[in-house]
Amino acid sequence: MENRFKSGEISERIYNNYNKVIKLLTDNDITDYRNKLISDMKNIQDEEKIKIAFIGQYTAGKSSIISALTGNKGIKIGSNITTEETTNYEWGGFYLTDTPGLYTERKEHDEITIECIKKADLLVFCITSDLFNPCTLSNFIKLAFEQNYKNKILFVINKMSKEAGEYEQLKENYEITLNKSLSPYTLDSFDVAYIDVKDYVDGINECNNNLIEYSHFNEFKEMLNNFITRKGQLAKLTTPAELIIHSIDDILETQYNNDSRNNGIAILNRLQRKIIYNRNKTKRECEQILNNGILEFNINVNQILNSIGTEDIEKYDEIYINNMIEKIYNSITSSLEDVIYNSQEYLDDEIKDFFNSEIVVYYIENGSKLNNSKLNFSKISKAEHNLYNEIKKMTKGGADTIIQKTFTKGTSKFFGTASEASGSFIHQGVKFVGHKFGYKFKPWQAVNISKNIGNVAKCLGPIISFIDVGVTIKDTLADSKREQEILREKENLKNEFNKIINQIEEEFIEQIQDFINCTFNKMIDNINNESNKVNRELAKKNTMVSELIDIKKELIDLKNQIDMHAIL
Repeated sequence: MENRFKSGEISERIYNNYNKVIKLLTDNDITDYRNKLISDMKNIQDEEKIKIAFIGQYTAGKSSIISALTGNKGIKIGSNITTEETTNYEWGGFYLTDTPGLYTERKEHDEITIECIKKADLLVFCITSDLFNPCTLSNFIKLAFEQNYKNKILFVINKMSKEAGEYEQLKENYEITLNKSLSPYTLDSFDVAYIDVKDYVDGINECNNNLIEYSHFNEFKEMLNNFITRKGQLAKLTTPAELIIHSIDDILETQYNNDSRNNGIAILNRLQRKIIYNRNKTKRECEQILNNGILEFNINVNQILNSIGTEDIEKYDEIYINNMIEKIYNSITSSLEDVIYNSQEYLDDEIKDFFNSEIVVYYIENGSKLNNSKLNFSKISKAEHNLYNEIKKMTKGGADTIIQKTFTKGTSKFFGTASEASGSFIHQGVKFVGHKFGYKFKPWQAVNISKNIGNVAKCLGPIISFIDVGVTIKDTLADSKREQEILREKENLKNEFNKIINQIEEEFIEQIQDFINCTFNKMIDNINNESNKVNRELAKKNTMVSELIDIKKELIDLKNQIDMHAIL
């Protein structure tokens, strides 16, 4: 396995490119754009950085894990309590937060850590190979299940080398012990890493590959990487990437012509930003619809779970569950259709208005004088001349008409005539939704759930009659094996529902991204391709431009990988 934290690498590459741009602007004395980029990045920093809090027992090696991930050897590490307050270690697009020990005798530490938990995007909960004691177990269950942080927790068991035996056998024994401790809950709710960070650090320092392998720390990196991606947090890195790309575009504009109204690149940049704005707005609205649908699903599931112990449980059969799921995903699909249709109709109007704007009209009118050698505008390159002709085609008929095809042969007709735009660009998205969206529910899933409900009902069968004589289920089942069995079946039922919820969510996320790629991102790529023709010509004469183009290309590649939920 490769020795790298891939999500962290994406973040580092984005911020390394940011530093390259700042250096280029400093070296070339372009202070206005340099200062603006620094200010803009500072403004988004706190909001957009991914916050990962390391919490758990005070001796679990949280600080050591952060140090190993980041390579920061200045972090205090020791067997005593070394962290007195939360400390953010800025690392590219991440804040890795080191916290005081959780659930110690020092209550002020608990308060600090709990406040940090509320603000974190993800939690890495660390314990040692000694596993839980009664206090930490009780508080972990409260945090993970009662306060419902389990979906944000990556569970780490550190200091594995303290125990003698084969890794896989130790891991199996730990899983058995942890599942018993957590009963009626299970480890199935978590990603779990079994590591020894000291072995990893020693292996790095001594160039000892065996120690690195025995530490299983690279497996933890991979798990953390996948955890970040699966939870959707990696998407936060698109904001700084886009900001740097836009800054580069602004700088490149200044390299062509002092009059921005004569600058075809400036026109394409403005057009592209309108598309990006509408893309991001559409994606946010689609994600909100999906989140609302998942929330509705969870409300229904909780209603079923809360009915356990009552006669209402009997109505939740296979037919009921099928109808519930179908109703929710049909509602999600219908709402997505509305958002997509409206967003594309709005963008179509935006594009037409843009081509009627003063800057475009001025550019087209003055471009007709290209053959007049007395005009400075005639001193443009062949690539700029070709770009002018492309933009002129796009605005043919005074921008009342948007041409059928632009930029490259074979591209989709995102810029058709006005009638075609409403008939193909807009309806293409709705057609896409109709064909692609909609969770394909497997009948056996409802069968599994109804079986679990039946199992719970069987456990409760002999007891329900006691309710009539005033004896509560809690009184009857207190401290009994039957209570544990019911709780276990209830947890199994919840897990079955969670599998369906996760499948629905993953499918819709993938389909929303497919739509974004087939429409907005395709348009953005086409605009970039046309701009690059002019940029590459100028780069032959200007080293700074050449370097900026290379940086922009890498940032676009990184952003595309993030958008596709892919990891380098």
